[in-house]
Amino acid sequence: MRRTTYRGAMTLARCAALLVCLSVALPSEAQPDQSNSGTTSIRLGAGRVRAGERVRAEGRTTDAGLMRVERLRAKDADGSVRIEGQITEIDHELSTVTLMEFTVTVTSTTRILDGDQALPGLAALRAGDRVEVRGVIDAERTVTADRLRRSPVVGNPRDELEAPIDRVIDQDTFELLGRRMVLVLGVSFIDDRQGASKIGQLRRDDDEQQVDGIRLGSWGVIGGRLQGTYSTISNAALDRTSVRDTEVRSAAQVVGVADLGPKAQVYAKVEVGRSHALGSTQAPLRDLRVKEANARLHIVGPVELQAGRVRLRDAFEWFADDYLDAARIVVSADQTRVEFGGSYGFRVPNGRSRSDERQVFATITHEFNRSLVVSSFFLGRDDRTRRERPMWLFVETSGRGSQFRYWGNVAARGGRSQNEVLRGWAFDGGGALRTRGGLWLTASVARGSGDADRSDRVDRTFRQTGLEDTQTRLAGFKRIHSYGELMQPDLSNLRVFTFGLGWQGAAASFDAVLHRYRQDVPYRTPADTALLIRPTGMDGLLGHEVDGVLTFRLRTGVDLTVTGGTYVPGPAQVRPHRPAFLLKSELLYFF
Repeated sequence: MRRTTYRGAMTLARCAALLVCLSVALPSEAQPDQSNSGTTSIRLGAGRVRAGERVRAEGRTTDAGLMRVERLRAKDADGSVRIEGQITEIDHELSTVTLMEFTVTVTSTTRILDGDQALPGLAALRAGDRVEVRGVIDAERTVTADRLRRSPVVGNPRDELEAPIDRVIDQDTFELLGRRMVLVLGVSFIDDRQGASKIGQLRRDDDEQQVDGIRLGSWGVIGGRLQGTYSTISNAALDRTSVRDTEVRSAAQVVGVADLGPKAQVYAKVEVGRSHALGSTQAPLRDLRVKEANARLHIVGPVELQAGRVRLRDAFEWFADDYLDAARIVVSADQTRVEFGGSYGFRVPNGRSRSDERQVFATITHEFNRSLVVSSFFLGRDDRTRRERPMWLFVETSGRGSQFRYWGNVAARGGRSQNEVLRGWAFDGGGALRTRGGLWLTASVARGSGDADRSDRVDRTFRQTGLEDTQTRLAGFKRIHSYGELMQPDLSNLRVFTFGLGWQGAAASFDAVLHRYRQDVPYRTPADTALLIRPTGMDGLLGHEVDGVLTFRLRTGVDLTVTGGTYVPGPAQVRPHRPAFLLKSELLYFF
């Protein structure tokens, strides 16, 4: 026991020393070129825009007059400019309005509208109205309006400027209509230009490299990834046997999207893999999975229908990240997205088909601004095998700034089984702060309720939906399990305290994370985990886990990730017990 613990401690110490050395040796950020010598373009993921090209910048204007751009769209040139914001002044004698410090001249040929309805003239507008202006601009930055349209103010809308880029200052700063634009961390980029790459339609995850796919003329694109993984887990039983399970897996995933006219699109994601347990006499396992195969049909306005095998997912993968055979309606506005639908069966992680469950689901997400995004999720299930009808309601909030981010999620479970009333609740909240050295410090707490009274006919233990992956990004490039890469517990009768330290540079990142686990109500039956947890039922402290995740972006399209972890059982574990260890390396090539 002492020798195993000593070896584990030495391994963790070496990993910690390596991570600290990397954080000191590598720069905290990729520094832009401030000299402006030859800087003529801005690189955004797989997209690029250059001086002279037309863009639409959406963001917040500061008191200093610069705009912090939260969304940037590349547009085709049309010879006009577009400004959208609130009117600050109207001069009826000169027939001008002022918005965002631009003077806009209204002529006798200017169309003045409220939505699609014509207004009698400039007298119908008031200071404080939000308007969209389209027109031409002269050398003195005065805009002559061809059209002036009043639009409703909903929430806290962004200011918008659309025009050719005057000049590029560095990779994060440029000038538009004489105003300085600064790209915020995590700026959203959309390429609306005709003939632009369809990379966004490949729907790559946010921890994957956003490389271009292979274009199929003007109607489609294919892409995907090749994956090689080596993983070994030592002593998953947490006893003295110290059995080591080692697996090697290779996989190829192909994603394709094709337009079937202006209102229809088909999408498919197929993965073929091969897994082999080293030291085993069994033949390698081969599998073929159709993860997604669906069609999208635009119905009217912002409404579309999606049917087939679809992906249901939330940002934290706390509610769901799974593939359903379903049909759903999607309504997308500028800052709001609504989905609702139903499914019959779904694909569980090991690939078995479950057709004994019928489900209905609904989601709504509204982005008030970058600092506040609110989402709500509902799932109702008719499980005819377990003879229960559970329901879940989730509410997730999150936000971020240049030096911080936070989240706060709550959930409730209800419904009935054959013999019991189902109840339960859970929450997960935390925040991260960026230090001057570029390190991110993270702290969070999560809790899933337990049942202190098991003699009645009410089950108060919270259980997740079974669709979740519970993976999120902390500071690094890659998503990691929110509650531990080695233990991977369900949030059921459990409290998890998490502390993290992370860093991300131009071509490397790391996360070092500590988890502390305690049962909400001490009980001999644990939550589902990847380890053989055997609680005594007397003490609630299950144990601690330390994880380290190191990722290198070796080149465009190639990622190497090394993950290490150690779980040390606590006093709640039946003795004798020993720690468990994880070592995993993964090489990905995106195409």
